[in-house]
Amino acid sequence: PGASDSGAVSECFAHSVECGAGTGCFMLLKTSMVLLIRDTHWCIWGSPYLDAYGEEDPELKRGRPLHLNRERYQQLQLLHSTVGFDHNSRVASIWLMGAQRY
Repeated sequence: PGASDSGAVSECFAHSVECGAGTGCFMLLKTSMVLLIRDTHWCIWGSPYLDAYGEEDPELKRGRPLHLNRERYQQLQLLHSTVGFDHNSRVASIWLMGAQRY
């Protein structure tokens, strides 16, 4: 994620506070990665889209078709619907603070 994305992330923080009680789950379209936000914490969760080899293409540079991986999507859906960000070791180990660090 580059500096040009920082404005979008700030908007995501604002939207999560205004509409999600400080919690949000956002697809970063230029990267296919998912941004998770809870209060002042955030992390890049990964992508629910994988190529034919089961790999992410985080910067969309390889040019391979990506397909929604149902298992990953269900994990993300469960994580968001239960607000289980703090109880998921994948997320808890990579939480960062504040929008300015993105």
